[in-house]
Amino acid sequence: MNALRRRALLILIATATVIGLTAGTAQAAFTDRATMTTLTVGSLTVTAPTSIQVNSSCTTTDLNVTLTWKTSTTAKVSGYDITAYTSSGQVLETFSTGATATSYSVSASKAYASYGLRVTVTTQTSYGWTAESPKSGAITC
Repeated sequence: MNALRRRALLILIATATVIGLTAGTAQAAFTDRATMTTLTVGSLTVTAPTSIQVNSSCTTTDLNVTLTWKTSTTAKVSGYDITAYTSSGQVLETFSTGATATSYSVSASKAYASYGLRVTVTTQTSYGWTAESPKSGAITC
């Protein structure tokens, strides 16, 4: 008789559990409110430097290049990158300047004059956006 009582008790517990779990839907109420501020997003355009001038000269062994430009009108400029490209379009070298720079000078081996180098100046901003100028004409001696 103990086995019969145990089975009956088990069936009763299982039935009560199933009925208890499916008896009704949960009830909840939320009374807290949150106020959101209005977010305005404007469009932003990063401008590349303008009026880029390249002056170059050669000595017996060196190619000397001075690059000048008018700064970007973009707010929060963090600096400028000067990139030298070969005639095939590959990046040869990149140099960085500060936010207020308007020129950059570099000397390299005169052999680079035969690479058909062209340069660009890219505006860098503190928020990570950039704008690259058109490539200059080929740098010669």
